[in-house]
Amino acid sequence: MREHHPEPLEIAVDRLAEANLELVRVVKHLTNPKHQRHPVRLVFTTNINNNQFIIMALQLNANQFSIETLQLIDSDTGLPVAATFSNVVFTSSDPNVFTTTPVPGNPAQTRDDAVGAGTATLNVTADVTYTDSVSNQPVTKSLISNVPVVVTKAAAENVALQIVVGTPQNK
Repeated sequence: MREHHPEPLEIAVDRLAEANLELVRVVKHLTNPKHQRHPVRLVFTTNINNNQFIIMALQLNANQFSIETLQLIDSDTGLPVAATFSNVVFTSSDPNVFTTTPVPGNPAQTRDDAVGAGTATLNVTADVTYTDSVSNQPVTKSLISNVPVVVTKAAAENVALQIVVGTPQNK
């Protein structure tokens, strides 16, 4: 009886089939939502009654200030992502409306002091380092965030605050 020896073409077809199976396995793994990389977003947050809220806008009276904290979130789920911040720069688009000052000892916080009535924007740029959800490797990105700020005419000392979002306090 003659022993069967695969022809070179048979070997090539078998290897191609194995490579295709491996490729399908990799594609299935990478397209599994559990293993997909979610985009991240830099936001300003505030804590009210031990609950964290994302700040969409601030409204202050001219005699008030507010403190905001940077947070990295998963853009798909809205959940916080553990991160460290460096090279953080906070700016006010109009220092005649409000000024912004980093909180000493916490590069992720800023204090915004209302100056005069008007509308401006709180801007931040920061280098953010976090662990990638797929590779478990550290990632550093430069991100920006902006929040509109409205300052109204100074209120009398005992007037209640009108909060759009945030935790304004009297100076």
